[in-house]
Amino acid sequence: ILTIIPLYSEATAEEETRTDETWTVLSYMNGEGNLEDFIVNDLLEMERVGSSDNVNIVVQIDLGTDTRYPSTVATWTETRRYKVEYHPEDGIGSTRLDDPPLGEINMDDPQSLRDFLTWGLTNYPADNYMIALEGHADGVARGLMKDEKSTHSQSKLMPARDLSIIDICEPTRLYDISYAVFCL
Repeated sequence: ILTIIPLYSEATAEEETRTDETWTVLSYMNGEGNLEDFIVNDLLEMERVGSSDNVNIVVQIDLGTDTRYPSTVATWTETRRYKVEYHPEDGIGSTRLDDPPLGEINMDDPQSLRDFLTWGLTNYPADNYMIALEGHADGVARGLMKDEKSTHSQSKLMPARDLSIIDICEPTRLYDISYAVFCL
């Protein structure tokens, strides 16, 4: 079951018509388990649009535990960060940002999500922000962002309460749009 959960939106009709404002999209993509190919395809779809002068799209993407649905495009097994660039051809053409490499990050650890969001806010300041979360879940009551390689907890799931935008972000900075796509 694919579930899309709108977490927060503060945009008004007047704000939606503005063209001079800047945006940063922060996408936290957990492809551990059998979602690897799907998550990589989502990154490739983002590359068909790419970042622009007014929009920065940055992702943290983790791959590599299930041989049933491997990606033929991305074959790494660690966590990476990219600035999504326009790239309509085959393969990933975005700019890799994690230098030095991040290694394997527990994507189900709330602190990993906080670190990514803090990094994104610091490095890609904008007038508006969008947060996108993708990964496995076991229902909102039991947890989200299942990471097959995680050492974070026995359940290997991030408690849904840890996805509170207010808890993750500094109180003075709100997000305009946030959504989550989870396979239950």
